[in-house]
Amino acid sequence: MITQQASINNADRDLYAREKVLNSAIIAADISSGWETYLEIFDAFYADHVEVSDDTESGPVFGRERIRALLFKFLVPIHVMAEIGGLSVQIRETPIPGDTADETHSAWSVDLIGGVRQDLPDLLVHSSTMG
Repeated sequence: MITQQASINNADRDLYAREKVLNSAIIAADISSGWETYLEIFDAFYADHVEVSDDTESGPVFGRERIRALLFKFLVPIHVMAEIGGLSVQIRETPIPGDTADETHSAWSVDLIGGVRQDLPDLLVHSSTMG
């Protein structure tokens, strides 16, 4: 029983460490240099069954390919505005505890600062298994 508990604790620590690496990579990426880095991060960290929801969609979006397309439509215009128009992009992450040990959540805020300040809807990313 002690060995099983130690194994669960190690898995939790590994998941937490992986989550921190993911969040650091997202925050460190520079949208003015290109949007591709964000899709590479997404591909490296999220499983095929990932779910994304925001407060503007009618419901959650399921699956890596659908979310990848959504990210592409979101990132490319921001990249162009940042690279050409000098838009400043600030990304913030807020951890949210999961319901179970294998769930991790993060709420993300994106501030676009240029001639006119605009806030985009916050996104909530949920994945039961990251991979």
